[in-house]
Amino acid sequence: MHEVIYRRYFRVLKDNLTRPDLIIVDGGIGQMNIAKEVLDSLNLDIKIVGLKKDDKHATNALITFDGEIPIEKRSNLFHYLERMQDEVHNFTINYHKQIRSKGLYASILDDIPGIGDKRKKEILKKFKTTENIKKATTADLEEVVPHDVALKIREVFDNLE
Repeated sequence: MHEVIYRRYFRVLKDNLTRPDLIIVDGGIGQMNIAKEVLDSLNLDIKIVGLKKDDKHATNALITFDGEIPIEKRSNLFHYLERMQDEVHNFTINYHKQIRSKGLYASILDDIPGIGDKRKKEILKKFKTTENIKKATTADLEEVVPHDVALKIREVFDNLE
């Protein structure tokens, strides 16, 4: 969730795209907190709501940082959110099938200029996790990639904080 939100809204800033008035996350307060953390790190002020589900996994309320807003099961809002969730779930399932079929794993490294599959594998071989990459110095990174690419990696990971 962190990486997806970061990629999307980093691109919104970088490409000067239209900012939404509201982000709806298909999850509860935990997912909302992750989205808020990323938006705060990018200095973006966008409202966030989550979807609360009942024990049958049906949406029954919107969650805000101030409380819950019940949703009537027969309302247009409920049906709209239900269709939206179905679409998101279908997209996610197809995306993961596509990744598995290609043998690729998405990473924040994919968006950094100068890093292709070969360099990505070398970086991950040395540092194992994105958390270790985040802690690495430019000199550490230069053991695997050229100086200019190491600087780009540092810039991206420094902006995550």
